[in-house]
Amino acid sequence: MPRKSYADIVSEEVERRFNCDCNGDYGRFLVVYDFSCIESKIPNTFYKNLEKLSLRYYFNVVQKSVIEAYSEKAAHAVALLAKMYGANVRIYEVKREVKPLF
Repeated sequence: MPRKSYADIVSEEVERRFNCDCNGDYGRFLVVYDFSCIESKIPNTFYKNLEKLSLRYYFNVVQKSVIEAYSEKAAHAVALLAKMYGANVRIYEVKREVKPLF
């Protein structure tokens, strides 16, 4: 029997903690993660598992270390995955987007 991927483990844990089929609070959340605390480079499997999570949860990669999630559940899924790989993680709820003046 093959081992479960981190994406599968994360999904199971997030579903268990939310204890429902809902997505948690809808809205916009920024998940910011930093791998500078680990000495080796970021494993390719992190990005493969992030891609697997994107099939289950609605989020968008803003830049290499910032994800815009569209539900609290999605934000926690991305955060847990990054933590499993050793990253420092923060989740911020976006109240409103401010457009640049120029």
